Amino acid sequence: MLKHQASRKTKACFGAKLYLGMGGDFRIPTHQAFLNNPKFQRVIGMLRRNTIGLMLMLLFSCASVLAQEAAPTLTIEEAVRTALAKNRSVQAAVEEVAAARARLRAARAENFPQLRASVEYRRITAPPSFEIPSLTPGAPPREVAVATEENIVRTIAARQALYTGGRIPAQISRAEALLDAALSRLGSTEAQVALQTREAYYRVLLSQSLVRSAEESLAAAREQLAAATAKFEAGTAAQFDVLRAQTQVSEAEQNLAEARNQVEISRVNLNRVLGTPLEQVAALSEPGLAAFPEENLSSLIDAARRQRAELLAARAQLAAAEAGIRLAESQWRPELDLSANYQAVSEVTPALTTGWTFAAIASMEIFDGGRRRANVAEARSLRDEARVNLEDVSQAVEQDVRQAYLNLQTARQTIETAKTRLAQAQEAYNVATVRYEAGVGTAVELADALAALTAARTNLDRASFNYNAAYAALQRALGRTIY
Repeated sequence: MLKHQASRKTKACFGAKLYLGMGGDFRIPTHQAFLNNPKFQRVIGMLRRNTIGLMLMLLFSCASVLAQEAAPTLTIEEAVRTALAKNRSVQAAVEEVAAARARLRAARAENFPQLRASVEYRRITAPPSFEIPSLTPGAPPREVAVATEENIVRTIAARQALYTGGRIPAQISRAEALLDAALSRLGSTEAQVALQTREAYYRVLLSQSLVRSAEESLAAAREQLAAATAKFEAGTAAQFDVLRAQTQVSEAEQNLAEARNQVEISRVNLNRVLGTPLEQVAALSEPGLAAFPEENLSSLIDAARRQRAELLAARAQLAAAEAGIRLAESQWRPELDLSANYQAVSEVTPALTTGWTFAAIASMEIFDGGRRRANVAEARSLRDEARVNLEDVSQAVEQDVRQAYLNLQTARQTIETAKTRLAQAQEAYNVATVRYEAGVGTAVELADALAALTAARTNLDRASFNYNAAYAALQRALGRTIY
């Protein structure tokens, strides 16, 4: 639809250029005496000036349309995919998932043997020694050094946990649950970014539609001004009509400027959500109104409970809290490890020798001042908190679906009402125009009809935006990103 409109405007551009190239001259096939009437000549001059201004405005509009045609076309689906790839909130959530995966690998690593190598340099200023009495009578005792003054010790130590009281399995379960929670939060972030992208995309389209409505209102106001001026010059209307029409034109020009400014603001906001340069310009395709969902409200609520990322994250947090209880309770159980060390020394002494050492180590904490009991109590409280949070999120999800569904129903009804009001406003404006041209209606009546028509167009544009935004909010409430 946007391309067809652009094509029509492009054709109008060539018509405007041709008109200006001819000098804006035109002739009305009528009686020569009427053409020579001074009042009619003043009206013709005023019409020429306004028509040339209108043609210039049309040329500027053409330049804008041609620039949009040259810009790449961005569909709403492409916009969502771009945002999911470049949005900084999504990138931060991806890094959170990467960190959770790393924590899971670290937890699983404790199931494997741990191997460590070390080199130690030792220097003793007064090495200890002892004397051994001589067995030969009269011979002095022999001094034996326990350690040398300098020594280098090289060690390779291996350790394997055999039983940890459930600590390692609990750590792995907790890390897996936290990874699931991070993945669910990533899904929630993506769904939120997709909603923001769609809302920003629809808002750009709304702003562009309001510009078109403002341009139509400005053109109608200028037509009113031309008609009022002509009637005033002919002596069939008061100067008040001309002043009122000039005010309408000024207000329409101001509204058009504000609408064009809003287009740029909404476009910058869209680029910000997409993660693209703020100055980037792309032509947006009109997706039309989304189809109203065929499922009933109960089916939509069930679907949200199955796939909503916030619910999945809350369930994963509950699983992590339950694993935290098992991790805290494992501190009450003994641990059993196997170790093997190989030590090589530069100077062999009675205290330091080169060789292997094997050991089986069983350990258990006897008294800790109540630390383990406090850790278990904290873990259980965190589990209860996660359970309450899950119930709250479940209720919030149902509320979101119900509210979004009702908003969508209301938005659909509003569109039908807006269409009816627009048809009525258009008919009222047509009647007011005919009455004013016939000298029956007043300038105030015509201005009010134009204002009502402009408001009706704006209401329909906003109703369409609200419907698509409500549909996107419903899909967000269901946990859907691409649809």
